Amino acid sequence: MHQSKIPFSTKLSVCIAADLLIIVWTAWLALSVGPGSSSSSWLVWLLAIGGCGIAGVSFYIIHTVARSFRQIAAGLLDGSKQMAAASGQVASGSHSLAQGTSEQAATLEETSSSATEITSITRKNTENTRAVAGLMGEATQAVTHANRNLEEMVRSMQDITGSSEKISKIIRVIDEIAFQTNILALNAAVEAARAGEAGMGFAVVADEVRNLAQRSAQAAKDTATLIEESIAKSNEGSRKLDQVAKSINQITGSTMQVKTLVDEIDAGSQEQSRGIEQIATAVGEMEKMTQQGAAGAEQSASASEELASQARSFCSLVDNLRDLVGGHDSHAGSPMAWKPAPSATVTAARDSRPDRIPAYSGAIHSGINREALPLDRDDDLF
Repeated sequence: MHQSKIPFSTKLSVCIAADLLIIVWTAWLALSVGPGSSSSSWLVWLLAIGGCGIAGVSFYIIHTVARSFRQIAAGLLDGSKQMAAASGQVASGSHSLAQGTSEQAATLEETSSSATEITSITRKNTENTRAVAGLMGEATQAVTHANRNLEEMVRSMQDITGSSEKISKIIRVIDEIAFQTNILALNAAVEAARAGEAGMGFAVVADEVRNLAQRSAQAAKDTATLIEESIAKSNEGSRKLDQVAKSINQITGSTMQVKTLVDEIDAGSQEQSRGIEQIATAVGEMEKMTQQGAAGAEQSASASEELASQARSFCSLVDNLRDLVGGHDSHAGSPMAWKPAPSATVTAARDSRPDRIPAYSGAIHSGINREALPLDRDDDLF
């Protein structure tokens, strides 16, 4: 609908001029009815003086009201421009905040996914560590059992060495018996030689006994040599078994240390797994909070755009008011020249995440007062 651009002062001046014309026309009628009467002259002068007074007062009121309205309109126009500029800055900041919050939400989502993968890997490492700890426990038990068997073998070798020493003593006794038998055989041969022919048979027997004694002595000597070699090898085996026992003891100690370290690693892995799970939970909560922040930022951006639109409407109303009371000033610009445009980047970001941002348009539109500024408090102007 087209709106008239005639100033309010012009309209009021036309109305006063019309009133003056009516007064003049009334005076003319009075003079035409009775030109010579005193009442007609008195009425003419009264209408003339009253008309001039009314015209002067009217022009003074028109000038005062128009000046006050122009000052109010100029102040409202400056305030509306400042409000429009501020709303534009708020809208730009809200758009930037919404974009940054959306990017932060995407980053936190990737971080949450990485934390979930790390949690899975840590849990698997914990299971592998437990399996290694079980195998190390079995290996420790096997080494301990082998150590006990080796100790029993060492004791058996020591028993064999003791038995060999006893056999060596018995062989020495046999060697001494053979030596004594050989001496007795020699004495018997000497006595048989003295007896002559009567001792020939006894000499043969004594000679055989001496041969047997020599053979027994040789066998005892050979047996003693073998037993000494066996004792030497047994002693060497005992020394090697002692070395093996020491090595197994060292292996057992190292295995126990490794088992202790594996148990500590297992406990640390479990603690790390719990810590990473807590971190993943915290990152998930941060992601939810960031999404809520993004929703709030986009809500603020929408509210800022709505505020900018209301500011432009307010500028238009103030411009109409200024036109109504006295036209445009030479130094004032157009109030509709400033039009903040919404950010295309943030609009695209908001459109790309429709499932995370609730609809706040109803709340925004209902919370903004669309009524024009009332100008009913004009008592302070006079």
